Amino acid sequence: MRNAITLSLAAFAALTIACALPLSPAAARPMTETDLATFKRLGSPTLSPDGKMIAYQLRETDLAANKGRLDLYLVPVSGGEPVQIASKPDKNEHSPAFSPDGQYLYYLSNESGSDQLWRVALSDNSTAQLSDFKTDVAGFKLSRDGKRIVFWGDIAKDCPAFGCDKDGDRSKPGPGTGREYDEQFVRHWDAWETPGNYSRLFAFDLSVDGKLSGGIAMDRGVTGDTPTKPFGGGEEVEWTPSGNGIIFAARKADRDEPRSTNIDLYGADVAGKDDVLNITAANLATDTLPVASPDGKYLAYAAMARPGYESDRWCFTCWIWKMKRSQNRSRSPKIGTAALAASLGLPIAKACS
Repeated sequence: MRNAITLSLAAFAALTIACALPLSPAAARPMTETDLATFKRLGSPTLSPDGKMIAYQLRETDLAANKGRLDLYLVPVSGGEPVQIASKPDKNEHSPAFSPDGQYLYYLSNESGSDQLWRVALSDNSTAQLSDFKTDVAGFKLSRDGKRIVFWGDIAKDCPAFGCDKDGDRSKPGPGTGREYDEQFVRHWDAWETPGNYSRLFAFDLSVDGKLSGGIAMDRGVTGDTPTKPFGGGEEVEWTPSGNGIIFAARKADRDEPRSTNIDLYGADVAGKDDVLNITAANLATDTLPVASPDGKYLAYAAMARPGYESDRWCFTCWIWKMKRSQNRSRSPKIGTAALAASLGLPIAKACS
């Protein structure tokens, strides 16, 4: 698998270079602002389960129409011509993910009028819409066995489902386009803060025929955006190997948020029976990018040591269930209990020296 991943990255890099470079030395010229705006942009590369194909999204810009377009492509790891897949005229398809058996490619599309989950059968290229929520789906991640899926999107904090009639944003009292805030955090980089409305996770069961059922909120007792805003994405969300729990990154939306870099990792069971646990409560700086080991005994993630310092050095951290310390860190996060490990479907790791 390591060789397949290495090869896939090499193929993806070659594809990127091929799209970016001019066709011949004779065509070489200085880059212009138009070139920069209209470059084709590749993203979201994902490797098929058998390691033979790469799916990715390609963004192209129509300068005259002042809009961009996203399409999906498949390309063999061994090399070859990319093939467009599941593309519809004037619609955007993005965020591809293979099913564990490699028979389907899941993706997001606005074909229905909002961003929803779709999938295409790789055997005959037939497509089907799987979700029809009241709000846009910002992202998703399949469990390792493909039997569950977690979605995230901007949803009112008091909304019990994935999308309600009202978005809960208290900063837009209306009428008009003015905003009103009763708290300090108003804007983060180029994005308005939306008190009462947050990026939230909901876990669903996913049947073989693509039917969704359930819909359990993962942010029980936690108020804040997950993935974090404005730069967080699917890399901040991780399924446990059993598919019974989710680890996610979030920063609390409280009075300290404007000056806080305290992003923590939380563990939540998809049954909704237990409280969400702050795994990294002991560290007051950033903890993010969780990755669970295949056997579920370890959780690797990136962390910073200095609170309030956005540009601190990243450290690799290994968190061991039912251990007395974390590895490669001067400050140990809160240790997972046997009850939490059981609720998330994790085995209990033996003590290590």
